[in-house]
Amino acid sequence: MDQMTLENKVSYVDFLWRPIIEDYEKYFFRPKPLIPTLYHYTNLEGLYGILQSNSLWASNINFINDSSEYEYGIALFEDVARHIKGDLKSSRLRDVLENISEMLKIGKENTYCASFCENKDLLSQWRGYSNGNVGIAIGFENTHYSALNCYYEGKLVSGIDSKPCKVIYGYEEGFKCIEGLFHKMDDFLANNEEIKFIKDYEPVQSIVFSLNEIVPLFKDKAFVEEDE
Repeated sequence: MDQMTLENKVSYVDFLWRPIIEDYEKYFFRPKPLIPTLYHYTNLEGLYGILQSNSLWASNINFINDSSEYEYGIALFEDVARHIKGDLKSSRLRDVLENISEMLKIGKENTYCASFCENKDLLSQWRGYSNGNVGIAIGFENTHYSALNCYYEGKLVSGIDSKPCKVIYGYEEGFKCIEGLFHKMDDFLANNEEIKFIKDYEPVQSIVFSLNEIVPLFKDKAFVEEDE
């Protein structure tokens, strides 16, 4: 196992955690037929760039309109970790959650997002994205989502970070979601003691670190009108 390549290690982790991943994806993804038309708000300059490049550019989370939204998600993860760590059966998961804030902050540097809204005529979105110019709302029907491939440095990205994800608004709803995820992870570890450390690669830490992908999906209830 120590001689595994990085690609094989990632495949190994994906195999181990697939039941957990499938469980928490239900919070963020709807069955394709149930996904409504989503609208991307921009202005004329943005529309021109989209048509010229035939692509949408995702923004680094550090440079979006309100980068503090990511900090909200981190704080929520911290609250849940503090609340449940005494009840966890897995000492490995407890140890990892002690440093969850630092782990998620590291992931922030490589987190990108593009915003879509379920409402095609929302005043707050017009104000936020038109920049005082003519506003545009581009609609994407659910049949077109398969064409929304995500590329990073010229390579196709697969996984949760390349799919349209539903934002969860409000502290209580977000807390419940994260708490359920951590308890699922804990139960899985407790029932699968054969999962071993890999030299220079800890699967538990790796899967928790990957949670940076969903940190931006938790927002304060004050933003629920955005319907992202």
